[in-house]
Amino acid sequence: MQAGKALDGKMELCEQDLVTILDAFVAGVQLRGKAVAGEKTMLKVVAEKM
Repeated sequence: MQAGKALDGKMELCEQDLVTILDAFVAGVQLRGKAVAGEKTMLKVVAEKM
């Protein structure tokens, strides 16, 4: 949901928007699951790739 909100109103995406989507995704997972860096969650896998 956070990724969608981050691009609200955009009709076309550019390469930088992918970074924005991933950043918002990570923030949304942290918020929803109360996850923090270093915990063994799917967030760790995604955050390590960024």
